[in-house]
Amino acid sequence: MASIVTKPFNEIEYSDIADMVDNKVSESDMLDYKEIFGDTQKVANLISALANTYGGYIVFGVREKRKTNKPEEIVGLSEPEKDLDSKLTNTCYDKIMPPVFVESKHLTSEDKSLRVFLVRVPESDTTPHAVDGNTTVYIKVRDQKRPIAKADLGRIQWLANRRVRHVELRESLIERAFSRVPSIIPRLRSSGRHYSVEVVVVPKYPRSVLCEFNGLHSACSIVLNGLLDSRPHFILRPESEKHFNVGISYSGMYHNDDTQVALSLDELGTTCFAFGQKKFGESENSIFPKAVADVLFHGLTLQLRFLKQCNFIGDVLIVSRIAGIHDAVLRTGNEVNILLERDFKCELESELPVNGEYRVGEINEIINDFVTKFIAKMYFLFGVRGDTIECGRSIVTKAILELPASLWHDNDQS
Repeated sequence: MASIVTKPFNEIEYSDIADMVDNKVSESDMLDYKEIFGDTQKVANLISALANTYGGYIVFGVREKRKTNKPEEIVGLSEPEKDLDSKLTNTCYDKIMPPVFVESKHLTSEDKSLRVFLVRVPESDTTPHAVDGNTTVYIKVRDQKRPIAKADLGRIQWLANRRVRHVELRESLIERAFSRVPSIIPRLRSSGRHYSVEVVVVPKYPRSVLCEFNGLHSACSIVLNGLLDSRPHFILRPESEKHFNVGISYSGMYHNDDTQVALSLDELGTTCFAFGQKKFGESENSIFPKAVADVLFHGLTLQLRFLKQCNFIGDVLIVSRIAGIHDAVLRTGNEVNILLERDFKCELESELPVNGEYRVGEINEIINDFVTKFIAKMYFLFGVRGDTIECGRSIVTKAILELPASLWHDNDQS
């Protein structure tokens, strides 16, 4: 049974809700059932509580079993869709301060006899959200007798400060992950020798240990084995396995060529995948966009599947940079039509940062989008003008065509 908490929102279907009801999936701090939309003030209380806590889902049109937090049956909704949409919008904008931005969709059974209304409330960036004329703050709790509870002054202050602390922790995790790369592969970022790409994936709001230190190697091995089964020539050998205070690191080679690769993972779910290409010839540092895209696909797949293996739910940030390209030549070949005439040389000394924010679970969509933007920005940095996004999309399309279906469709058991 697929969980709507981890499944991409645009892929959730009526059958997923039906499975949850059949399997008596209990309410939790991220899931709530409502028989009807009902009192908009109560809905505002619930939406604000979810936004203040960890985000979550509300399913309207499902009756709960009395005195429990388990669903009894889907009863459906008779109220017109446009009326429910209007009520939801007004509730989020008029009754909650600051307003909460949600996603919603109507799901109908195959025989069209029943319809439910699904709302996804994100974990908010702007807590605390208040109701009752900006006087009351609610939070979501697990206890079935207290699905939401008023926050006291201490908790309100905690909510106000929580995002700051999470962001500070996240920034320190990113900095620490990048700082480990030279120690994993000492020559990876040697100036003038070759370029390097470093990609960090980190929970948007890191707050707890996702995988105990003793389980990191096992979790990583499961993911690596899945990739090796999909594409045997993708190799990340633990040539040197180095431990740091809350994580582990590996280094190896990619595809039996001169591309060095490195990986580090920590208990909070931060991963860093890095790779570097040795210089070709005596005086030329060549970069092949399609080769970069190919390695990026595998690295991001590994990183995102590791989070999936750790049962992480939520949003992630991807922070990347490409260094050592100031004397590089972008070798385009015939990869995209507008670049047939010549190659391009980068004269800039700066690193190339590419960042993105994504909802974990949408692995294929994340990889496709991020790699497209990465390649597009690379082209731009090398002086390519025109539709660089289309250039990136062309490279990604070619790379996907050469990927095994088992890798791209995420059919592993991790």
